Amino acid sequence: MILCDSAVTGTDYTSLVNPNAYTGAVGLASYLAKAMGHTGNLLYIGGLPGNGTTVAYDKGFSQVMKQNPHIHVVNGGNANCSISTAKQLAATAIASGTKFTGTWGDGGEAVTGILQAYADSSVRPIPPDAGAAATNGTLRLAVQEKVQAAMLQFPPQDAKLCIDTATKAIKGTKVAKNINVSPLPQYGDLFPPLKRYYKAKYSDDMYFGVDTALTQADLRSLHLIK
Repeated sequence: MILCDSAVTGTDYTSLVNPNAYTGAVGLASYLAKAMGHTGNLLYIGGLPGNGTTVAYDKGFSQVMKQNPHIHVVNGGNANCSISTAKQLAATAIASGTKFTGTWGDGGEAVTGILQAYADSSVRPIPPDAGAAATNGTLRLAVQEKVQAAMLQFPPQDAKLCIDTATKAIKGTKVAKNINVSPLPQYGDLFPPLKRYYKAKYSDDMYFGVDTALTQADLRSLHLIK
């Protein structure tokens, strides 16, 4: 069994190929706290409870928030990897009348839903946001709506590494129990100005960095080029 981008409870697997989401979350949460002036209400939209990556994000986020006692975290609920659920949760929180000076999303779906909800609202300026992951559509929303946003993207190369690791294991070659892919290209926190990363010629569905791993012909065949 090869685990790709998400850990499980226990060690009954062959190899875990995974970035360090915890350290990535620390950087993002630190940016968000600073952008908020280390005070105010922070709208939190969670990911998928029990998921290894969500747990790692939450651990890093919580560590930073403990150092910022003047930031009040308002839990808006879990998006469960659904953009529509995240948007609904964020819209409900916005409609409550609570003024948020920052927002956090566990996972790309949560971040996208938060930004969509604010884009559809009358709240301006939209408060700073942080979380993952950096799809071209999420970057577009942040740029168009002038949101101070920071994001994290798993490198597209790690999918190939997962398959290569599985192939080696099938052939009987010994593979490492844990493979940290954080040093791979395109992994890391993306900070403003995000217009450096948004590429208008690609569709909203393309994850940041995929064009470094696939050819333009590949991207076109996957309908990732407009």
